[in-house]
Amino acid sequence: MALTINTNLPGLIAGTHLQASRSRLNVSLERLSTGLRINSSADDPSGLVLSEFQRGQIAGLQQAVENIDRAISLTQTADGGLGEISSLLTELKALSVDAANTGALDQAAQDALQANVESILGTIDRIASSTFFGQKSLLDGAGGATNGFEDGHTNAHYLVESGGLLGRWADANPATSSVVDIFFDFRQLNGSPNNITPGQQARVLDALNAWEAASGGVLQFTQNTTAPDTDVIIIGTGNLTAAGGTPDGSGGVLGLGGFQTLGSTGTFLPANTGFAWMDEAETYDETLGNGRPPGTVDYFTVAAHEIGHALGLDHTGDIATLELMDPSHTVELPPPFPEVDRIHIQALYSEQPFDGARPPREFVFQIGASAGDSVTLEIDSANTGNLGRRAGQMFVNLGQINVATAGGAEDALRVIDQAIADIAGQRGRIGAFEKNILASAQSNVREQLINLEAAESVLRDTDFSSEITSFFNEQIRTQVATTINSLANQFPRSVLNLLQARI
Repeated sequence: MALTINTNLPGLIAGTHLQASRSRLNVSLERLSTGLRINSSADDPSGLVLSEFQRGQIAGLQQAVENIDRAISLTQTADGGLGEISSLLTELKALSVDAANTGALDQAAQDALQANVESILGTIDRIASSTFFGQKSLLDGAGGATNGFEDGHTNAHYLVESGGLLGRWADANPATSSVVDIFFDFRQLNGSPNNITPGQQARVLDALNAWEAASGGVLQFTQNTTAPDTDVIIIGTGNLTAAGGTPDGSGGVLGLGGFQTLGSTGTFLPANTGFAWMDEAETYDETLGNGRPPGTVDYFTVAAHEIGHALGLDHTGDIATLELMDPSHTVELPPPFPEVDRIHIQALYSEQPFDGARPPREFVFQIGASAGDSVTLEIDSANTGNLGRRAGQMFVNLGQINVATAGGAEDALRVIDQAIADIAGQRGRIGAFEKNILASAQSNVREQLINLEAAESVLRDTDFSSEITSFFNEQIRTQVATTINSLANQFPRSVLNLLQARI
């Protein structure tokens, strides 16, 4: 190696190694002082990227654990309210059994039992409306009641599913949402002649007036001879083939009624056409209130029944001998209609709640760290209008029961049994949701959290055992490099010593 004074190559080499040792020593000191292996992106670029994703996932899972804890608290709160309602229903059952024992009770005692029943019903409604989790109501259902009437419809057909009923076919009056204006006409049906007689037309008008009364004035019928078929209920007497039936004149098929949607039962009627079509092969009695002579069929009863189908009513079953929507049509029925028909038509068309029922309230819980990691719990309304629905023959729901009479107490037992089943089923669904979904998700999330934190620790945290060893190694290297650098800086002085020796 040449001996020079302008370039101290040994010093440069020693200085470079000294700087590298000091840099590594500083990194080791930083890792020991912070406890992190990655303190900047330069420490481990790929490891930093993976670690950041894991940190985000960990934060999400930590919040998911809290979410699930709150969700479990909510379900337990709801179950507590339902449990109290269940206890009240048990007490209500005992009262109704007591009230049904009419042979040993006078009217005053039955009235007292009814007062007690009403108090319990009020308490059930209070619990349903006052069970909250924070500011969120749990047991009162979602929003308004299910009544099938939609404000804002103007001269447009619409169908509404409503429990076990068929739905509804009508035009909404543009003037007010509280009145449903329904057009009808005595015209041909799907090209089939309408042979309705003047006497039969009179009975149809009686039936329409009765339905208006049954709806409390909400329904208003107007004959319209110019509107298209899709805008009217076609009422008449003729060949049942036009309405999809088979005329036989034997009383087996007296008439057909309802609404037709294109494709639902074929294409023989325009979409949304309503109709009430009586079999022309039958022998009809067209006089109202004369007891129906032998060998005839009461036209008023048949027409009113088929109009009921066009309005959206289904067969309600053998609830009473004079039940209009019972399919038998065997007894003449002058207005007014039986109670169950009035309830059903008012439920379909009035703006009052449909037998008190409310749609379930939905609760959405985020139980994971990613999009889509959510579950939904539906909690039905627990108010008395939503319990025991359609189980009774006299009462539509629990809120209507009256045990002051023998028949009422008997029917109340049917409704109460259904209400108990409703609450038990609801509690079972909530319990299954808590156990099988929330608790399971909680265990899974906690396990994910442990594994992710362990993986993130491997990437990011300092391994002190290894790092302390590295620190002492770099410390020794730095000391050695410092000494060597000092010796390397002595080489240029050799030139000065050489010059002095020659002088």
